[in-house]
Amino acid sequence: MNYDKLAQSLALEVLGSTDVEAHDKVAIKPETEKFVEWCIMKNDRVSQRECATFLERQGVPHKEYKPSKRGQPLARGEMVRIDKRKVPGHLQDLLGPLHDAVATIDEVDGEDVILNFEDPRLPNILRVEGGTKGSKVGLYRHTPAAAATSNGEPGEDGDRSRASKIFEVVYFSKKGGPPPSADNLKLVQDYVDRGSDKGEERSRIYYTGLVLKTQDAKSGAVKDWYFSLFPQQRATYPRSMNPTTGQVLYLGRLRKRPSGWEKEYDEWVMAAATEEEGE
Repeated sequence: MNYDKLAQSLALEVLGSTDVEAHDKVAIKPETEKFVEWCIMKNDRVSQRECATFLERQGVPHKEYKPSKRGQPLARGEMVRIDKRKVPGHLQDLLGPLHDAVATIDEVDGEDVILNFEDPRLPNILRVEGGTKGSKVGLYRHTPAAAATSNGEPGEDGDRSRASKIFEVVYFSKKGGPPPSADNLKLVQDYVDRGSDKGEERSRIYYTGLVLKTQDAKSGAVKDWYFSLFPQQRATYPRSMNPTTGQVLYLGRLRKRPSGWEKEYDEWVMAAATEEEGE
């Protein structure tokens, strides 16, 4: 079972059921635009650890990095599924009738494998010549559905309690460069004005949606950690966000913004206007 496809399917279902306010928006509400500006002014970068701790408490599953086994020889203990369409001619009589059958590799003898089938109606033990070659002889690695849906990952029906949690994120990717400094409020206003003049979408650094998972992409080092969000603004593919190579300026539950942010925003804007008048 492909976890990512399952999670995306669940995300589309959940996002499709949310209200119109946050769904498929191109221009965000004035209040939200002010909130994004406040996040930029505050410039309070959320660390990888803070992101991980928050999302873990919200029930978002974490996937440990596992190197791909694609292209590697099959080994003892692995489960395989037979695909007769890929079985070479000299093995068709042996494996052809067993199309779609699932077996476990009991032993590896040179390049041959000894299969033990789950179905009691099938041969208990079967030697497949050159079986370690995997797909080249019609044997494909198989992950049981039960394993794919364990450890808090959504199953066929999904984890509705987790899936109902829609998050709000302000994120600058590495490509977008650093946000304006909190010490220079004029840069913030210039940034907003330039975006408006160019007709840029106000949502390009602002996202709402379901966080599918957190994951260690490679070595497990901090720089490789990221979380995947299925944006309501672009409900076609997940958006990976790395708080180390990029900058997360805000991460929270939708409609649960920090108290007092509007007052602080107004104070900062008033201070900037007063400073400009005095120049």
